[in-house]
Amino acid sequence: MREVLVRCALGHGLSGELRTRIAFDRGGLPLSVGSDYGDQYASCVGNSLSHTRFRQHRERAYDITFAVP
Repeated sequence: MREVLVRCALGHGLSGELRTRIAFDRGGLPLSVGSDYGDQYASCVGNSLSHTRFRQHRERAYDITFAVP
């Protein structure tokens, strides 16, 4: 997941400490992605993760803070 977050951030010219919120459905698929950095960044993250199941995160939501060089 970190690779996707960093790749999408760099692709949209973002750097520094970023925060992204990701919610997962019952099956562990990303249900929604939100950020203060624009819809294009959130769409990039959501589309990149859309076919990946995160079973350990079923029906949970996370605020992920990470640093982009």
